Amino acid sequence: MKHFVKLTALLSLIVIALVTCKSGPDATSGASRKSTSATVNNTGEFTDVVGMDWQLVEIRLASRRIQINRDKLAAEGFGEIFTLRFEDGRVSGIGAPNRYFGPYTLADNQAISMGQMASTQMATFREPEELKEHEYYAYLQNVSSWNVSGNNLELHSKGANGADAVLVFVLAR
Repeated sequence: MKHFVKLTALLSLIVIALVTCKSGPDATSGASRKSTSATVNNTGEFTDVVGMDWQLVEIRLASRRIQINRDKLAAEGFGEIFTLRFEDGRVSGIGAPNRYFGPYTLADNQAISMGQMASTQMATFREPEELKEHEYYAYLQNVSSWNVSGNNLELHSKGANGADAVLVFVLAR
């Protein structure tokens, strides 16, 4: 019984911390985001992507592409899902529908690794855009490198089956 009380208290503290801290895009607003004034370029510096809100728009797989229609998601009330933000040594964002966060580490030649993700535990009633939340988290945890192409952030990863994947993000609107 003591173990259950301690676990419940710990989980409550985690939920309170997630609700009170800004770990990603503001989920309370349905309005469109303002574009950031920062310019993303191909300088090869990770600072070009830190502190910005990113939205997933595509996953490139060898056999197919998953297109994320942001306008459709916004019209259906799902505009805030599959987001990403790097800041202060951690990655955070919103899956579908849970908020998540975890550590990341950079290395030479644009290598990046992400540690174990923690997330809220809200029930998923709908998984839009052919992508399940747990698949999104798996891609993030398998990221091995990053690059900026145009104004897009590309994270090179592997799927659960080991197949190569590229997650393409754009700056949040």
